[in-house]
Amino acid sequence: MSARIVETVTGATTGELRLKRDAAQGRADIVELRVDGVDGLDLPALLADRAAPVIVTCRPVWEGGQYDGAEPERLRLLRRARALGAEFIDVEFRADWRSVLQHTEPGDSRTADGVVLSFHDHNGMPADLETIAAGMEAAGADVVKIAVTPHSLSDCGRLARIGNSLRTGAVIGMGPKGLVTRMAPERFNACWTYTGSLSQVGQIAPEAARDLFGIGRLGAGAALYGVVGNPVAHSHSPALHNAAFRHEGIDAVYAAFEAADFEDFQRFARDLDVAGASVTAPFKGDAFAAAATVDEAAAATEAANTLNRAPGGWAAGNTDAAGFLAPLEGEALNGMRAGVIGRGGASRSVAHALRRAGAEVTILGRDDLDRASEPWDLLVNATPVGTAPGVDASVMEGRAIRARLVYDLVYNPRETRLLRDARAAGARTIGGLDMLVAQACGQFEFWFG
Repeated sequence: MSARIVETVTGATTGELRLKRDAAQGRADIVELRVDGVDGLDLPALLADRAAPVIVTCRPVWEGGQYDGAEPERLRLLRRARALGAEFIDVEFRADWRSVLQHTEPGDSRTADGVVLSFHDHNGMPADLETIAAGMEAAGADVVKIAVTPHSLSDCGRLARIGNSLRTGAVIGMGPKGLVTRMAPERFNACWTYTGSLSQVGQIAPEAARDLFGIGRLGAGAALYGVVGNPVAHSHSPALHNAAFRHEGIDAVYAAFEAADFEDFQRFARDLDVAGASVTAPFKGDAFAAAATVDEAAAATEAANTLNRAPGGWAAGNTDAAGFLAPLEGEALNGMRAGVIGRGGASRSVAHALRRAGAEVTILGRDDLDRASEPWDLLVNATPVGTAPGVDASVMEGRAIRARLVYDLVYNPRETRLLRDARAAGARTIGGLDMLVAQACGQFEFWFG
């Protein structure tokens, strides 16, 4: 099934909502009009002169919306929207949905046509969700929408099974653990994916849905790749790799896999037949340990940042070391005194690369972090400290910076507090984005040769 893109718009007045509707028509296949926050709603005016299909939704407070009026009036509003020609209306499975599916307003000959029967859980996934989905399917609505909140990545495997049990469904995992359901909706047999405000964690923009993730344009057998870590909602890797897929004409999508632990990812990867993955903190050591085969860099560091599906299990590689060195081209590394902050997989890769280049490397952890204030030729932050949203943090908090060159592997934000403080102290600086691009090129070659 080729998924369509829905953009959800909200507004305080009919005029505001209509303006947002008109803007969304150029970005999305369908526009969801959330009328539950509108004062003095003029439904005929809202629906007039539209250029794209719409879903009219009036979400009650008890299902996470803003409508707190009388329930019969709300259901009547939905029936009236359909009578006025709205292509779809959304009614909750916990509401009196039969009054919408089985009764019509004057001038409306449809019953279940155009009805999206929806279920939402903003706190988790009910134990009986499969039974709920079956009951919704039996109701006969045009579309069954299930939006729940997974607490693990492998919960998304369960959502995929539910989605594939539905004739026409839209299964969504809300929050960071559910990002893959929005980025790769075809894997969940979804007829469409919801996009909109980026203020919601786990939401994607309509432009990204089409141009970045290729929604609506991928083949039925598109391969699934992604970045596995915790957290990963901030990652730039989907932008890099999806752009490469589109440029090379590869029928694949690259999503974000935020896992509770590495075994959580392993279960998900089996359920969704993941073809390959980039691995970030804190799972690089786990990825190395889980691999059937490893390349030389992974073996030397006991850390893997790349996994490729192979007949005997995962083939693991490490492109961090080569990617780290790329921005240092031209630096005299032989004999350089380098301090590397961190004791994870990234720091091992950095130390491996620097030692091979002839540098004298000292790895610094929490117990000896005061040594980071020594006059290093090169000081490297190989921890996630300073990554968005914790942009005000610095691994050198309260410590003097005396290094000649400071290299921060954090790339989001591009300008970290550590880099600003280092420049203020007179050091030259290198950010993590150049390394990210270089190691991503290595990953692409690892997957596709």
